[in-house]
Amino acid sequence: AGEVLVREGATGRTSFVVARGEVRVSVAPDDREVARLGRGDLFGEMSWLTGEPRSATVTAVCDTVVFELDDTTLRELASGSS
Repeated sequence: AGEVLVREGATGRTSFVVARGEVRVSVAPDDREVARLGRGDLFGEMSWLTGEPRSATVTAVCDTVVFELDDTTLRELASGSS
């Protein structure tokens, strides 16, 4: 709980899937909450797809488990390779 998983403005080449728990998605300048995500939800994919910096900060609301998928894994999944 309270751990920042993704920071707005950072470079990102990974995406995340929430396996358990809940995360809060917020944007600067006032840390305005724009979404809450839970089990099965994906975040971080826009940076991977566009190469742009992270567009929001994502923080664990409670004890949370996420799976981080690196760009190699994401490419394999996107192309259907195994």
